[in-house]
Amino acid sequence: MAGKLAGYYDPEDETGYFLLIGLVAIVVGVLVLVFTKPIRRLMAGVH
Repeated sequence: MAGKLAGYYDPEDETGYFLLIGLVAIVVGVLVLVFTKPIRRLMAGVH
């Protein structure tokens, strides 16, 4: 994953690189929040 992300890095213009990483982090966070209840339901009884 780090190698793929490094392909987007350009020392001249770092904005795109950090924007991509930030957007991916936000999307993953939203997905975790959306799927929290279904995951808890599926894991009922697991200790």
